[in-house]
Amino acid sequence: MSSDTLVRCSDGHLFTAKWVPLVGLRSVRLGPTRRYARCPVGKHWCMTHAIAPATLTDAEVSRASEHNAGLQ
Repeated sequence: MSSDTLVRCSDGHLFTAKWVPLVGLRSVRLGPTRRYARCPVGKHWCMTHAIAPATLTDAEVSRASEHNAGLQ
């Protein structure tokens, strides 16, 4: 199983998800880093993409870990 990945939705919300390569169980995969999925922060369906932890501040990473989308 994959570890939690930091994800940003098209509205800018940050959250974590189990991001399994080549698999989209509760999302529509649109390439290796983009998916159409439900955002657990805004509770809406939107484009999402995985982001590198190094691009975020510690506060942003902490805030993202408060919202987990589960397996995507």
